[in-house]
Amino acid sequence: SWKFAAVLILLIGLHLFLYLFTEWKGYVPLEEWLDGQRIYRERIDAYQELPIQEAYEQAQTDREEARTVEDWRVYEALEQCVKQLESLAGWEKYLEGVQDSADRVLQFSIFQDSGGYTYKNTIKTAREYEALHDISLVLGHDTALTSIIQSVVTDYMLVLWMLLFVISFLQERRRGLWAMIYAAPRGRSRLGLRRIGVLFVAAISGTFLLVGGGFLVGCAIYGIPEMDRAVLSIPLLQGITQEWSVGSFIWVYFLTKGLAVFMMGLFLDRKST
Repeated sequence: SWKFAAVLILLIGLHLFLYLFTEWKGYVPLEEWLDGQRIYRERIDAYQELPIQEAYEQAQTDREEARTVEDWRVYEALEQCVKQLESLAGWEKYLEGVQDSADRVLQFSIFQDSGGYTYKNTIKTAREYEALHDISLVLGHDTALTSIIQSVVTDYMLVLWMLLFVISFLQERRRGLWAMIYAAPRGRSRLGLRRIGVLFVAAISGTFLLVGGGFLVGCAIYGIPEMDRAVLSIPLLQGITQEWSVGSFIWVYFLTKGLAVFMMGLFLDRKST
């Protein structure tokens, strides 16, 4: 019905507003906050032209200068750049630390059983991270992606999105159609399959509309992530051992998120019936 469609559109608009508000936090005027994000984008563009270590050192110098003159908008933007560059500059040491940790674990006799889970897991982890030494990390605009991944508001809105569809399934009860449908030949199976199909479409579309909408707003604020970079270039995602690009990760993330939302919808439908 048009009322149901209007509620879904309202939910999308509410999500975009709450996502923007949680990113902004309201501590400073919105114009000043957006100006700070513009400075961040410009600084990232400038530091991309330098080698990682040199960019890290330059960002630290620029941050101290901004603090000296008390230019806090520039300082906060540079602080964010320094955190990103610090993770990239310390990547090799991080990989060496993983190998050292694996060697130390295997020195204990209780972990030296070649058939044991801990032994196999330690060896597997060390091998996977050892293969990452040849990957070149590149600084880029990460915040649009990391913000939507960590957005609690988006997760709550996805739950509400699926709950609306589950509630709509109860309409036949209120209209007195429940007994008629279930008494019809193959009524249960057909109704069940149709519900599963509706929930699947709702989950995938809801994920792309809500998560995708928030991601696009983040791109407008923080800058568009460079899709051809190694996903390990994003500090939040450096635990991934697959050699994915940022673009590949985004597709995997959206599809995985959609399937998770679908499973949640099945759970909610089960509980409602």
